[in-house]
Amino acid sequence: VFALGGGTVGDLSGFAASIYLRGIKLVQVPTTLLAAVDSSVGGKTAVNLKAGKNLAGSFYQPDLVLCDTNTLQSLPEGVFRDGCSEVIKYGVIKSRSLFDELKKDIKCNLEEIIGECVRIKSDIVAVDEQDRGVRQLLNFGHTIGHAIERFSNFSVPHGEAVAIGMVASARAAYKKGYCSRDVYEEIYELIKRYRLPVSTDIKAEQLLDPALSDKKREEAYISLVVPEYIGEAVTKKVSVDGLSEFIRLGLNE
Repeated sequence: VFALGGGTVGDLSGFAASIYLRGIKLVQVPTTLLAAVDSSVGGKTAVNLKAGKNLAGSFYQPDLVLCDTNTLQSLPEGVFRDGCSEVIKYGVIKSRSLFDELKKDIKCNLEEIIGECVRIKSDIVAVDEQDRGVRQLLNFGHTIGHAIERFSNFSVPHGEAVAIGMVASARAAYKKGYCSRDVYEEIYELIKRYRLPVSTDIKAEQLLDPALSDKKREEAYISLVVPEYIGEAVTKKVSVDGLSEFIRLGLNE
């Protein structure tokens, strides 16, 4: 199977390849920035269900990932910008130098930036393929982001939802004392610089149920990713009540 396209194409094709004849060869050929830096790498394949995002899927590594950055030049600006949120995520959780590089025009050094994102993700996946430990750091902004996607019936693009989720998570982390105000403001300003959304009209109480269907939930607890510094993040296990408070703190400026 050759998965030529963005994240949806890659996820669906990868899932099909993983279950047909109990697994056939898979080549990922990402043509969006989001797919190039994130969904084509790491082996997660899935489809959405009514109950939530990516709930039916498998871990299935591609035999090859081929990214021609020339294909990204033809993307509509909004689609390209959508992928920038995942690039920013890597800077927040693992690389201060990448974060600082993104303060310049990303297109001036695009190939190297994509390569750095892939290296960060590959290093993480190499030690935790099935998302039981350090790989959960890659979910920064995604618990709230996925809840926004689901509540909006997926009318909010993934990257935009994750951008809102990252700002909300950083704001809540600052309010709870996990990081400084400077860390929160740096994340907020960089996301805003890329003209990604930093807020939503959806209320905190409306996001709780969608967030509770997140794959990272373990019985009465769910793992949240919070920044401590730019380039360093940790996971925190919180209860249902703790998640409700976290979302409320994150969405209220």
